[in-house]
Amino acid sequence: VEGGCVGDKDAAGPSPKDGGGVVPDDPPYIWVWEQLKSIRQDLTVQHIRSKLTVAVYEYHARHCLFNGDWGEFNQCQSVIHTLHEEPGICTQEARFEFAAYSILYAVATDQSVWEVSRRLRDLSSDARDHPVVRHAMKVREATSTGDYAQLFRLRERAPHCSRFLIDAFADRARMDALRVACKAY
Repeated sequence: VEGGCVGDKDAAGPSPKDGGGVVPDDPPYIWVWEQLKSIRQDLTVQHIRSKLTVAVYEYHARHCLFNGDWGEFNQCQSVIHTLHEEPGICTQEARFEFAAYSILYAVATDQSVWEVSRRLRDLSSDARDHPVVRHAMKVREATSTGDYAQLFRLRERAPHCSRFLIDAFADRARMDALRVACKAY
C-alpha cells in the first residue's frame, strides 16, 4: 500500500483489531501482525536493507496505524527513519509521509515541545514544503495554540493514514476544548 493507508475505517465495517476484517475474509490483526513481525525479523537477521525491507516496514507501520497499535508503529517508524536515510531504497513521497507521521506521533504521545521542535528542525526545506508535512505542521500548530475548530477541519482533510494518528489525541483535544468553553462561561 504505497503512499496510502491499509484501509478506510469509515467504510471498512468491523475493525481487524476487534477480530473482524476490512472485508469478511481478512485475517485478524494479530495474525497479520505476527507475519509482518516475522518478516521484519528475518530481514534484520539477514541484514537485508533494500526496497523490499522499506516496503515491509512501511506497510507494517500503516497497518499498525490503522489498528491503533502505537507501540509497534513507533518501532517500525524508528527503523523506517534509518532506512529512509539510505540512498535509492525509498521514494521521496514515502519520506515525506513518514516525516508527517513522526510529527503527528509526537503530538499524539504528548512529547515535549523541544522534541517536536527538534523533529521540525530536522526536516529539509523540501519536506517542509510538501503538502503532507505542511498538513502535519498545521495540526501541531492548531493543537499547540488551542485552535480546536482548525484541528478538526484538518482531521477531515488528513492525507494517507494521518487521520488515525489525529484520532489518537482527538478525545484529549475535545476535552481541552470543553474545558476552555466551560471556563469562558
